Amino acid sequence: MLALNVGTLSSYMVGGAALIICALRPMEGYSRHLLAFGWKRPVYTLAGFTVALAAVRCIVPLVAAKYGCPSLAFPLVGSSAVQLPSGPFKASITVEATASFTHSFLLGAAAAALSVLSRIRCRKP
Repeated sequence: MLALNVGTLSSYMVGGAALIICALRPMEGYSRHLLAFGWKRPVYTLAGFTVALAAVRCIVPLVAAKYGCPSLAFPLVGSSAVQLPSGPFKASITVEATASFTHSFLLGAAAAALSVLSRIRCRKP
C-alpha cells in the first residue's frame, strides 16, 4: 500500500511541476505536451472519487435491505442515526453516523478547477 501512495504522490508532484512549467512558458513547443500530461490527474481523481462515493451511497442501502436492514443509510454530509441489524439476539443497535468533506477533498476540488483553468489558459492561439 505504501508503494501505491508513494507512486500516486510522485505522479501528482510531477504533474504539478509540468503545469507550473507550462504556466511559466506557455509559448514553448514542449508546453502543450506538459499540459496534456499534467492537467488530467486531479480531474480524473476527483471524478473517480465522486462516482465511487455516489455508487457506495446507492449500493449500501440496497445490499442492506437484501439482508434485512432497511434503515442502513450513511449520510454524505451531516449526521443520521443508523440502525444496525439485530441478528439472532433480537437486540436493537442504533449508531450516530456523521460525515463531512474534509479539507483534502476541498483542496482536490480546487486543484482540479485550477488544472482545468490552466488547460484553458495555456492553449496556443
